[in-house]
Amino acid sequence: MFFYAQTLLRKTFSYIFFTRMRAISVAAILVALLLAGGLGWWITRSIDRPLKRMMGYFARMAEGKLDNVISVDSHDEIGQTLQMLEKMQNQLRQLILSI
Repeated sequence: MFFYAQTLLRKTFSYIFFTRMRAISVAAILVALLLAGGLGWWITRSIDRPLKRMMGYFARMAEGKLDNVISVDSHDEIGQTLQMLEKMQNQLRQLILSI
């Protein structure tokens, strides 16, 4: 009888341990997915917004408007591209004014 009770108790503790570990694992996976989704959204947004702004500058320059105020907020590749766009706009304006 003692052996049966001991075996039953071990199975019960094992089942409780298993269900707790499963719940913790599911919770950890859900938190990781939420963090990954949030990080992906933030990275996409930090790239997409400056590119859309740059496309707006290009569209206005293509229409012949060379008096855009190009603001550079960062020093990464997109910021460097905006700086070169501003330089290009200024040189185009000087070229047109010299004609």
